Amino acid sequence: MTVMVQCYGIFWLMTSIASLKMVMDRLGSAEDDEAQKEQRDELEAMGKMFSGEFISRMFIMIGALLLVFDCVGLFLAYQYVEFRPWQLAVFYISIAALTGDLAHNIYRYRGLRAEGADVSAILTESIDDLTSGWNILTLIAIGGKLILGVLLVLWTVFPY
Repeated sequence: MTVMVQCYGIFWLMTSIASLKMVMDRLGSAEDDEAQKEQRDELEAMGKMFSGEFISRMFIMIGALLLVFDCVGLFLAYQYVEFRPWQLAVFYISIAALTGDLAHNIYRYRGLRAEGADVSAILTESIDDLTSGWNILTLIAIGGKLILGVLLVLWTVFPY
């Protein structure tokens, strides 16, 4: 059983690293960066090709799967890691940041379902919003998951 938890912890750690890399690349790029323009063009094309309701449904399904994946990781960390006080603080801060980030994403994309919504503008808003304070909340959630993933792997490999 511990081997499965180790594998899950390693996979959770790798996905957290990939998420952190994507967010840092997005925040570190300039507005006139070629990759940023390419992403903006892809989102505009997606907004023109699909309806807002379809995109909203797709985001909800992907977000729910990622949330379940993170909740299982948080549950396993709570079960297998003997937290120090600062680690327990990271655990609760991560849960709060993940919840806040989820609520912000739901609030941001709620307009996709409205009739006559400018789907391309709503989608590209997240790419253009580089100076928002919500990005810090996203970084806190991902950073906390990263630390908890490391703790989960270390506590299952070296239990005592």
